[in-house]
Amino acid sequence: MKPPFFQSKFDKVNLGCGGSKLSQWMNVDIQKRYCDLGEPVDLTKGIPFESGSFSHAFSSHFIEHVDYETTMLDFLIEVNRILKPKGSFWIITPDLKKACEAYIKDRCNELFKDRISRNWRYKKKINSPHLY
Repeated sequence: MKPPFFQSKFDKVNLGCGGSKLSQWMNVDIQKRYCDLGEPVDLTKGIPFESGSFSHAFSSHFIEHVDYETTMLDFLIEVNRILKPKGSFWIITPDLKKACEAYIKDRCNELFKDRISRNWRYKKKINSPHLY
């Protein structure tokens, strides 16, 4: 990512935090109300911190929303870039094995349709471009 970069008073960053902000961590999200930077950050476009800014990065229930083919590798490269040498990255995701197998099987169409049928928040997204 190219400057401008933000400065953090913390040594740890919570990427794609949503409403799960962590105390004593720099919380970053696409929704302004959750982002400690005062403005939203689209993490699929880069992470706006200088290289080697953090000793720890954390991401919970975000990576499964990143497109595998177009942005996941770039996101992981960016996480590596902002980490200090020997820094750690902890990822929490719902059943990664299930998600990977679903992607290989039918690009997650069956998994996505199941999620829609069980969760009212996703019913409006039935015509999602993610369905192939």
